[in-house]
Amino acid sequence: MWKWKVERVEKPHRRLEVWQKSIEFATEIYGVTSGFPADERFGLISQMRRAAVSIPSNLSEGAARGTVEFAQFIRIAIGSTSELDTQLEICHRLSYLSSDRYTALDTKLATIDRMLIGLRKVLLQKQKTLPHPSHLTPLTSPLSPHLHAHRLGTRLLLPSTSG
Repeated sequence: MWKWKVERVEKPHRRLEVWQKSIEFATEIYGVTSGFPADERFGLISQMRRAAVSIPSNLSEGAARGTVEFAQFIRIAIGSTSELDTQLEICHRLSYLSSDRYTALDTKLATIDRMLIGLRKVLLQKQKTLPHPSHLTPLTSPLSPHLHAHRLGTRLLLPSTSG
């Protein structure tokens, strides 16, 4: 009888430094906003958390797509950094954030923003050098399941060799 083992294929977005930094930033935003006044629960807290989570989420979804689509998802992530920039400023003006805390968060956000802009620029340059799809030759042999799963970022069910 077969025993199946689920093997997780590494997702491409996990290798992106900007994804890693944006995950850390989103986690930090959750921590910071947990100290905000309760009446901001459905206002700034909700908006800031959503915008912060949007950055790595768009990177992960975009990285699973083609170059042009990935660039579009990065553009959306850049929009989320702009939202957070405004929200951080409002929080600072309302004295929800000290000047030091505001500066630290703003610096981290600016770093993520620059990284996103740089990555998008590289992708758009890459897209310009790719051949038009009409010039590509179709594959005549099927991909191995492992290669196909890796390209799609899916999980594989492999027979277990242990008894």
